[in-house]
Amino acid sequence: TVIRGPAAVLYPNATLGGIVLTTSRFPLSQPRYSAMARIDQHGSYRGEVDFTSPLGNVGPLRFSYRLVAAQQGGDTYHKNIHDDRTVVHPTLQMAFKNTVVRLGYDYHDIKRNGGASGIITPNGKLYTDAGRSESYQPRNNLAKYESSGLRLFIIQKISDNWDAKIN
Repeated sequence: TVIRGPAAVLYPNATLGGIVLTTSRFPLSQPRYSAMARIDQHGSYRGEVDFTSPLGNVGPLRFSYRLVAAQQGGDTYHKNIHDDRTVVHPTLQMAFKNTVVRLGYDYHDIKRNGGASGIITPNGKLYTDAGRSESYQPRNNLAKYESSGLRLFIIQKISDNWDAKIN
């Protein structure tokens, strides 16, 4: 992810030119299993899992996997405010000598309130029926974002300090 411009607004230690964010959720050579669940006093909940482990060898080929997934939903402090999410990111990795091939799948299903809170009604007036406790959002003002896609990475180690990567 590349954030251009004064990224210091989001990241206080960033330079004025921008920042590059990298995520390294690739399969590991050691088994690691993590699960987390939380719920707050309003009924909002979130569960996350992060599992990784070697699968085994087929001759000189070494296989491993990683599964990162999360589910969140429930009620929030304000009425009519939703942020329901289901995300799943499995990755399968094959390593052979100095070459690594990773095949991954990304699935996002997000349902949340769309846009800002200044909503224009069909008669052209600003929506003000809901009060502050409802964050000025009408009921069922939800936008659904669903996406899925495949990832393929081929990484060839050239030396200790150099890799060639195709994605």
